[in-house]
Amino acid sequence: MSPNVGPSASLALDEGGIADLRWTNAWRGLLTLRMRDFRSRHPFHVHDYFSICLVDSGEAEIICRGESYRAGPGSVMLISPFEVHQEVNTSGTPWFFRAMHPAMATMRRVLGVERGAGLERLRFTSPVVNDAALADQLDRMFVAMERSGDGSITDNVADPVRASLLRHLRPIGERRRRLRSQRAVEIVRARILDAHREMPGLTELAALTGLSRFHLSRTFRDATGLPPYAYFEQVRLARAKVMIRQGYELSAVAMALGYSDQSHFHRQFRERASMTPGRYAQALRKVFCVGARVPMRNPAA
Repeated sequence: MSPNVGPSASLALDEGGIADLRWTNAWRGLLTLRMRDFRSRHPFHVHDYFSICLVDSGEAEIICRGESYRAGPGSVMLISPFEVHQEVNTSGTPWFFRAMHPAMATMRRVLGVERGAGLERLRFTSPVVNDAALADQLDRMFVAMERSGDGSITDNVADPVRASLLRHLRPIGERRRRLRSQRAVEIVRARILDAHREMPGLTELAALTGLSRFHLSRTFRDATGLPPYAYFEQVRLARAKVMIRQGYELSAVAMALGYSDQSHFHRQFRERASMTPGRYAQALRKVFCVGARVPMRNPAA
């Protein structure tokens, strides 16, 4: 197998575990990850991209949507953008998985859907599925990426993955039960995603949903795993990672996203991402082949 299919780097997590990141030419540009030696837990967090992971060995508890799921060998984790989740090693042995992390534009190519097709309104049916066919297709895809000189894959490898992923997607709020609470959660999520520097007040969010502040906070926590303010902090951190990947200086990231100062940003990042922002920047800039640069006037816009 070719050891280098594109720019790559490794990230060590504070709690234990190493993430090997690699840029490939699959679907005209795809970030892949191999997690190895994961021993403890990764705190609650969100991504700005889809996360599709095949578990190779070990076992972990995935806490997502207010529920707990087992992810053992052959399981597939399917995490949608800005979906709160936590991984906890439960096997006593290291946990290993391979993953692809398509951003929204890449996911459209993965699924074969056009821009404006409403992909933002879809999410995976479950954060963890035991789908032997999809697991086998993903394994074939990752092996093909390794064997390819540039990480590209052929249609006969990509098409089965596409078909299986489409089966596991559904519109948000499709179920009729708890319709009002589901709608309230999505309204709050949308409002928080629109905010960049400051968390919208709970009074404002309650007025938007027609629920009391207490009821809204409890409903949102039950649905996502975090209360609204903690969710805002996770979204802000995900946006910080995007800016770091784009090459912005850490001080500019902190300023653009409303952190009180760079030390505050550093503490929040390390607590929630299990690594320092400097370590993250060094690895991701290597993968995306960008150097640190001065930000635009309003990089968060």
